[in-house]
Amino acid sequence: MKRIASHYLYLSPDMFYKRQVVEIDQESFVRYFPLEEEIESVLWMPGILFLSSRPIDFNKIREAFKGSVGENLSVFLKRYSAPVNRGDVVSVFLITSVDLSSFTILPGSDIKKL
Repeated sequence: MKRIASHYLYLSPDMFYKRQVVEIDQESFVRYFPLEEEIESVLWMPGILFLSSRPIDFNKIREAFKGSVGENLSVFLKRYSAPVNRGDVVSVFLITSVDLSSFTILPGSDIKKL
């Protein structure tokens, strides 16, 4: 089981949370919960975690992401999001170097598959 925490967690346009821990067991979503204190065996990844139960080709989303400088991150992610429920196989991505005050994709922003 992997536990990953980040500044923000994006599950869908209506489910966007601050400072959360995500539990993934062999690519299946287990749960998420608030990060209230340091927890052993939690990997801290600064940025925004994005989870989707929709199969996503990493090369395609990365290419689209790089071409979306200036776009609002929520608008971009809405095109790739799908509801995430316990037990779903999920794709997990880390998005870094985004303007967190406006959630704008910047020239130095990046997306990585975890």
